[in-house]
Amino acid sequence: MGSLMQETPYSEITATLEVLDAHGIARDDLRRLRQNRALAELVARQLRGEEIVPQPAVRLLKTLTITCEGNATAEELVVRGQYTLSNKLITNQRFPLQPHAPIPRTLELLLVEREWSWEDGLAILTDRHLDRPTPEDCFYTGIQHPDEQRAHAIVFPHEPVRGGYGGPVVLVLIGIVGDRRLHLGCTASRWDRHCVLAGVRKVA
Repeated sequence: MGSLMQETPYSEITATLEVLDAHGIARDDLRRLRQNRALAELVARQLRGEEIVPQPAVRLLKTLTITCEGNATAEELVVRGQYTLSNKLITNQRFPLQPHAPIPRTLELLLVEREWSWEDGLAILTDRHLDRPTPEDCFYTGIQHPDEQRAHAIVFPHEPVRGGYGGPVVLVLIGIVGDRRLHLGCTASRWDRHCVLAGVRKVA
């Protein structure tokens, strides 16, 4: 933690908020800035005068509807997915699912027109007003839309879990030469345009 809070007088904080207010920034925008690390880093880099890499072009590839049934464990859902291969670390311990009534979910699959990072993905979801998916969204996408991953890998940027070497990982659906695989991808990875990003449409 730096010393910015200790060094900044209240009057300067108020003056900064007045400037932001004059530019149409609302309180909800400040909440987004606090919650989105990628967005906060972008703002910080701008204030530091560093070079800003332009946001990649993004287009909606497809919309999928799934139903998260809420009546099975992670390991049961892996079996139901009938994958050719699944990562052995995808267990109930790493992905505990709570029972619930069936919930319909609308997923947007986004094609990013260049190589993209974990931070890029989170910023894209925020910019498009999409929620992050859950592990359950990935499991049911694999079950209910098995052909989709044959066309492209689908990255699900849910809250990361700890992988085999201790690093943060997320679920990825992959199709390789006709095979269907359930994989764990490290958040330190960079994905190319053949890996689409999954977001969840917000419920009104």
